[in-house]
Amino acid sequence: MASDVGSSHIATVSGTYRSTPQTARQSDEEVEKYWRSTVTQQPIPKDLRSLVREDLKEAWHFHRINYVHHFRARLEWGGTDSERLVLDDAAAQLTENSVTRCCNKPTAFYWLQSAQGTNNRGEKVFPHGIIYATIFQEWLRCHHDRPDVNSQHFFANPIRITAVGPSTVRGIIDAHRSVCVQVSNVIRQAGGRADSFVQELPSGLSRHYSLFALYRALVTIIDHTWYAREPEPDGMLSLGRVAQNQTVLIARTGIEADLSAPMSFDSIKAQSFPIKLCDAIGPEDDVIRVSLATAVRFIVDLETREKLAKSHTTITSHHDFCLDPPGPEGYRDDRQVCSHPDAWADASVISADEHGYDNDIDT
Repeated sequence: MASDVGSSHIATVSGTYRSTPQTARQSDEEVEKYWRSTVTQQPIPKDLRSLVREDLKEAWHFHRINYVHHFRARLEWGGTDSERLVLDDAAAQLTENSVTRCCNKPTAFYWLQSAQGTNNRGEKVFPHGIIYATIFQEWLRCHHDRPDVNSQHFFANPIRITAVGPSTVRGIIDAHRSVCVQVSNVIRQAGGRADSFVQELPSGLSRHYSLFALYRALVTIIDHTWYAREPEPDGMLSLGRVAQNQTVLIARTGIEADLSAPMSFDSIKAQSFPIKLCDAIGPEDDVIRVSLATAVRFIVDLETREKLAKSHTTITSHHDFCLDPPGPEGYRDDRQVCSHPDAWADASVISADEHGYDNDIDT
């Protein structure tokens, strides 16, 4: 059936039938003027207000996660070496800035030279951004899009290994032990937390950092990069395909005394891939090769186990105010409003009622 939008008739195979006469089309300016008047000058129906409020609560979470994604994790994972740890030898020397990058993470993600990108001089110097994007997506999925992003909490911190750094699993484990000793010593000197080495916020409110027992107990190693032979039908590369086809090694360091229970790879052995002889570091239970998706899920589950087991001794999670979205008109400097999704959504609706829904980017 074909139709002429500007006509009051519809042409069909069997003939022409009269339809309901159409009104003249309004210009874009008239349509915008109408909705601007509806939203800003007339009372908003309760059902619409409820939908707006729910969307604003989602926006609050999105803002915090997006801040971490763009201004923290992407710099560390995709920026220059000044933004991440670099391992030149088995006895890595940490700076005070490096300490907090190891804190509040369940594992370290070591990049072997064989998995790094090459610069125009042929040097292996940078990790591939697609790996970070895949990890971030899987991490969000494991936390049902509601991860704890306070105080730089994330799945892992990247550690790039240079051409003169360790090239075996055993060498990486030895280097990791050295990293953990240095971080622990710095935290001990700071009175048990690493706050002293975190730049103070404008308010003078410091954040809380600690070295997880799980971080000491295992490492994640990437030794190659999987490339899709062809993109998806839409021309894009599926992060889900990368997560299933990219493999990594998970290795136990032997430092498990502070874990709530012994660690085992039994739950993921059925999903494992063969490991090369050079990957072996001793007993077969000490290292395993699995997909990136399996690795993220396994480590997040372990972290959840440890958190639940030690909830009675863990210091209450500190809210990172710098991640919060700005307050709406009339609540700009109200931290109590900006630090909770319900309070922020309510304040945004109240502000929009008073100042107009079109005057705030979130409404």
